[in-house]
Amino acid sequence: TQINISSLILKMNEIGMSFALLDDIENYPLVFLNAVITKEDLALTFPVKVDFDIYYQTLSIVFINFPTLSEWINFAGLGTLNDYFPDTLAQLLNIQLSYLEIIFNIPESSVLEINLEIKTAETVNLIKNILDLSPSLSLSIYDPFNSESSVEGELKGIWHLGNTQFETIMLYPSMDFYAEMTEGQTLDVDAMAEKIFSGVDLPEIYFTKMALQANYLDKSYSVDLEITGNWEIKLTNSPERKITLTRILMGMSHFPDESEYDILAVLNIADVDINIVAS
Repeated sequence: TQINISSLILKMNEIGMSFALLDDIENYPLVFLNAVITKEDLALTFPVKVDFDIYYQTLSIVFINFPTLSEWINFAGLGTLNDYFPDTLAQLLNIQLSYLEIIFNIPESSVLEINLEIKTAETVNLIKNILDLSPSLSLSIYDPFNSESSVEGELKGIWHLGNTQFETIMLYPSMDFYAEMTEGQTLDVDAMAEKIFSGVDLPEIYFTKMALQANYLDKSYSVDLEITGNWEIKLTNSPERKITLTRILMGMSHFPDESEYDILAVLNIADVDINIVAS
């Protein structure tokens, strides 16, 4: 027995059923199959496990042996990776999928969605000289064989800035990117200065917070930093005459053609807080 799924063919080898022992009319038997997915014009086949939802009349087809992302896009006739991600993420093409599922609607003979995941130790460069990470990708393609199909997903990973670890996420299709220091981490100041504030002289300081927001498509990003402490500047030999720097808020925005900096420093002079703003 076989079912045509767009250009693909589902060939069923074995079928099994499981029945609930309770007398409940709402309990439908569980139906599961062993099968293969193939294509008429290709010798390539993939073994799959299939769950048949009798109530919703759908098949959940989960792959057992995973192709690479490139193999799957070509095999299913879904276009190219460039239809889903920009050129520089083509490194993802040769990475083997870690999960692949097709949801098929039997009455309408249509694919409702394709869900896939990738996990890899390989490094992908998101923003040149700034963001490199080993990503995990989860992607859902809704109505994939329709010209009006939509894609939603997220790319997660760990970004290392020197010795500091950040939890990162990029959302699709907006391609907005967020990074936040992992809880308990302290910022590697030297690495931050070299990567992000190159050419800016920074004092010997400790950072209590750092957040990064970016957009992958236009290569823009902004960095917000919060620095606290008590750095004393003595005006004379008298201990009474001093300035204490208690807090710094520092922001930096980068666009392809320009960069902007904003700094707010809080100084304490004679128990009076004074805010100084520079940009």
